[in-house]
Amino acid sequence: MAILVQGSTGQEVRNLQTGLNYHLSNSPPRLVVDGIFGPKTRARLVQFQTRFGLKPDGVVGPITHRALYTFVDCFHHLFVVTETESKKAFAATGKGLSFGDNNSSNGSPSVLPPLPRLQLSFPQALPPVPIVLQPPRLELDPKLLLLSRKTKWEIEAGQETSFKTDLGTGKTEREVAIVGGVTGTVWSKPIGKNVEFTAGGGIVVEKRIKPDPQTEAKVFIFAKTEVKDIFKLGPLDLAKLTAEAQVGGKLGGKEPPDLSVSVGLGPEVELFGGKVTFGPGAYFQYETNGQTHIVSGQVKFSGTFHF
Repeated sequence: MAILVQGSTGQEVRNLQTGLNYHLSNSPPRLVVDGIFGPKTRARLVQFQTRFGLKPDGVVGPITHRALYTFVDCFHHLFVVTETESKKAFAATGKGLSFGDNNSSNGSPSVLPPLPRLQLSFPQALPPVPIVLQPPRLELDPKLLLLSRKTKWEIEAGQETSFKTDLGTGKTEREVAIVGGVTGTVWSKPIGKNVEFTAGGGIVVEKRIKPDPQTEAKVFIFAKTEVKDIFKLGPLDLAKLTAEAQVGGKLGGKEPPDLSVSVGLGPEVELFGGKVTFGPGAYFQYETNGQTHIVSGQVKFSGTFHF
């Protein structure tokens, strides 16, 4: 097989032009099959190579040759009958042969001429699928699997009453809400048996009852310190102390994220080996979004399921 480049001539260039007209039939105008590899033939060849994911260099090498001529993998059997032959058949048998429009009076074919034969060797196997068409592989980082195995989850629900004061305006209001949420602890470090540092993230949903009914959802990340089991009687921890910092924002909200710091103290009851805890608590909290500054005192009763 000869390498065809701009400037080549001959039968193989005619075959090339015929093949390009076949593959790019929906991109007129058609090439003139003159056997001359000129600028128009090269431009149409680059268009073909680009469409089929080949290197658009305008040269017919082995790869472009296989892609261009693989479609010719069958034989064409075309039967052509002239009007003169049809009249002879009618005189002999009383039945004529009709193929297309027999309007020619000079013995011309009554059907379209056959497709030109391409005098080339054709491979039996299709060219390989370009890499760009292969589906991407989905892989999960083993580090993420390890992180999910070490994450400790908590589901919490309860009711809280807050007394909030805006430091900018001096306005004070009382809010009563039902809260619920899911928290994931991704890092923890115990200090002895009574102190533990933890960090993670979560989501909390708040259904406010007073002063005006409203539902809000918030996602957050946190860092927390817990001091517990110092004054314990059986399953009852008389004074569990927590100090927590959170950064989070409302789902669907356009406000900047909030930063809050809170300290809480209260008794807590542990059941089922610490899987379930519940009890009241008193909290002091400072919250800001960079524009407003709010301090609040809270009384909360909640239950938590640890898993």
